[in-house]
Amino acid sequence: MKKLNKGFTMIELLIVIAIIGILAITIAPKLLKEIRKGTVAKVQHNLGIIRSRLSLDESLSDEFPDLANEEGRNITELLKAYSINPTPPFADEDGNSYKESSEIVDFRDNTGGWYYIRKSGEIYANLPDGAYTKDDKYEIWRNGSNSVSYDFTDIDDFTTKAASNIDGWSTVDGNRSSITSNPYDEYTIESTVTFTGDTAGYGIYIQSDEDSNGYILQYDRGYAKKQGGALIIRKRVTEDAYDKDGNLKYNSDGSVKTKINEGAETITLAKTKDNEFMTENWWEKEHDIQINVTDSTTDNSKQNVEIIIDDTVITNDTTIDKSDTDNYTGIRTWNTSNTIVDVDSVNITEL
Repeated sequence: MKKLNKGFTMIELLIVIAIIGILAITIAPKLLKEIRKGTVAKVQHNLGIIRSRLSLDESLSDEFPDLANEEGRNITELLKAYSINPTPPFADEDGNSYKESSEIVDFRDNTGGWYYIRKSGEIYANLPDGAYTKDDKYEIWRNGSNSVSYDFTDIDDFTTKAASNIDGWSTVDGNRSSITSNPYDEYTIESTVTFTGDTAGYGIYIQSDEDSNGYILQYDRGYAKKQGGALIIRKRVTEDAYDKDGNLKYNSDGSVKTKINEGAETITLAKTKDNEFMTENWWEKEHDIQINVTDSTTDNSKQNVEIIIDDTVITNDTTIDKSDTDNYTGIRTWNTSNTIVDVDSVNITEL
């Protein structure tokens, strides 16, 4: 007697489909997560290779190479020499998609590629935290802090050529001040500056608005001139302008003229005559300047300012008003006839 082939019943098919579905639900996410972790490992491996090569080159040449724009070298070949592969594509938390990129930038914007600080030889993946696994506790690309860095090695004299040609910077207050957006509430400003001149000086905006009103640290040989100059923090405020008779001044369009009042508030931090380290030679030497701005623990409207120059604490108990507008940081110079201000770099790091 011929035996009939019996197929699967509907119930058996449903059971098999259910089992496959359960496996897909439980296994597929884990598999996808491991694939994403593999992507992270690939980027981290490439970072390790680049950092090792940078360290070797610095040992041999006493400086870190200009990876972004090396003169006389083909940038494509340079990237190959350093094994700088592209960062894989990703989508940010807002749903914006970014393609793979080998671009090297000198400020972090989290759009892919590589963020390189030539002065210190540090290099990071220019990625937002959690770019691939969506886990910003596991996948951190900012080395514990957000940071923006600007290199001014091509600007030999800041007094005659402001930084408006640098992406992210704009010129204000004539041609002797330049500012950039500072996205952080609490932050460190680091800069290396050399000053040459018997008067005048330069300032670093601790915080300001877009018109350069706000607080500025001034390295000022003209202030307390008879005492050899001083380091001061000055508050700059825009006010209405008046003539000598006390009448308002007006522009040709009928609007009231304004001026910046630099005497609104001045805090003297150090005078040459009172400090043995601030000798004549001190003023014209290169100085590493660090400004730490943190929220006050006793007054929500205030912030504390600590200023360190060449490892010497100038102040750690000065307070300023907390900004309630978009914050800007920058560099200002004045009285440029006998003055040269050479700014190597400006770094702003979130605390």
